[in-house]
Amino acid sequence: MIDLCNYIEMKRHGDMIAERFGTEPHLYGYSVMQLIETSCITAHFSEETDCCYIDVFSCKLFNGPKTAKYCAKYFNAHAYTYKLFKR
Repeated sequence: MIDLCNYIEMKRHGDMIAERFGTEPHLYGYSVMQLIETSCITAHFSEETDCCYIDVFSCKLFNGPKTAKYCAKYFNAHAYTYKLFKR
């Protein structure tokens, strides 16, 4: 989260929260949350499916395609998709 926040120039608020849990094998893994001054960044890592889901929710503008590419490279993803919702 520190690296991602630095990359997209978001100011972190407090420490990241991380917990490992899940009631079903395909759901088991870490969920993390980092508050940022303009909202929050969340992620869930599924250990069984080897997938990662990251959500950057912010009032501050950032480059969605570059952020998705950065995350994919950071986690050495074989493939990735992203969706950008403007509000």
